[in-house]
Amino acid sequence: MRHVRRVLVFLLAAAVLVTPAAAKVLKITQGSTSTDVVHYRAYWRVGTEPVTKADTFVDLPAGTLELDLTVVPEMATLDGVYSFGVSAVDDGGLESSILQIGTADVDHVPPDPPVAAHVE
Repeated sequence: MRHVRRVLVFLLAAAVLVTPAAAKVLKITQGSTSTDVVHYRAYWRVGTEPVTKADTFVDLPAGTLELDLTVVPEMATLDGVYSFGVSAVDDGGLESSILQIGTADVDHVPPDPPVAAHVE
């Protein structure tokens, strides 16, 4: 019985290692050069089309250069390919154009359980 468990754990671990990693964090690697930026706006949409200012977004404080995608409620319920972009907003409320980041696979929803199983 222990041997079977070890083999099963090994097979599951091997499957995880070869599975491509899904996007987990949006990172702003270099912030705006403007000194009056008060926050960044991270945009996303399902699909491969570039994001626009009409898409879903979240505001990040200016000192925050990362967004943990696993805690974004909208992404916690829908897997797939997402497009991402980011803009800067200044202390006057003016927003820059969107820097199109590109697309990434988002996979935060666990799979359905097995359909059937039994013990013999």
